[in-house]
Amino acid sequence: MDAPETARERPRYSHGVAAGLALAAVGMLAWQAVSHGAYLELYAGFQASAHLPAITTLVLSPPFRVGAPAAIVAALLLLRGRPSAWPLWLVAALGWATVVIAQLGATAPLRELSGLVR
Repeated sequence: MDAPETARERPRYSHGVAAGLALAAVGMLAWQAVSHGAYLELYAGFQASAHLPAITTLVLSPPFRVGAPAAIVAALLLLRGRPSAWPLWLVAALGWATVVIAQLGATAPLRELSGLVR
């Protein structure tokens, strides 16, 4: 007997790996949201004339620190039950790219200053 056409395909191993990597990126972004508060305090001590790069201002803003992990979780929920795994892999890749960009953006002023030290 053939299975009815309405039956959903069971998730494959690759679905779980991709979702797990995306959730790991969410965990890392949540950790960055908490730990990047120290950068806010550090940069507040900079001179008023010091201009923070736009990427630093973006990644240290509360909407980004809360919104980035929430967007990944929302994407995972929307993709739940899809037969193809590639959208999950895309979400995982975008999640980890966001982690890297957030870290580089948060530390951009420190890397600028390190070039001035001789």
